[in-house]
Amino acid sequence: GRVTIDAPIGRCFDLVRSIDFHAAAAKSIDGKAIGEKTGGLAEAGDSTRRQAKFCGLRFRLTTRVANASRPGRFREVMTVGMFKSFSHDYRLSEIDGRTVLEDAFQFESPGGFIGRLFDRHLLNKAMRRAQNERLQAIKAALESGAAGAFLKAHP
Repeated sequence: GRVTIDAPIGRCFDLVRSIDFHAAAAKSIDGKAIGEKTGGLAEAGDSTRRQAKFCGLRFRLTTRVANASRPGRFREVMTVGMFKSFSHDYRLSEIDGRTVLEDAFQFESPGGFIGRLFDRHLLNKAMRRAQNERLQAIKAALESGAAGAFLKAHP
């Protein structure tokens, strides 16, 4: 997904890596941080354990921040979880004083052919919906000033 935000790139980068905001914005998947680092801003090397619900199934996923290159890139990779593989990348750039935020994830469920069918016909749609919801929540929070509550220690 991609969204253009009327806010400085540094604030956008910080909100992307806010563990508290991630949980607050994950309404449709009932997401929450449950272990490892559960709040604040994620830094390179940090691990976060999250719980979410997709397609009626509750699962847990532990990710590690593989890259946090301020202000242009933030990448998380799964270290423990239900997927065969999972990564989530954010790329940020500034154009005409506005921030362009691109959000991409890749995942593969275990189970060979059955897992690929599950991904293609069920999980992919739910993940895209959650991704778009999160992008819109990031945009709305930054443009309305509500992001300040999640960035108070990091202006």
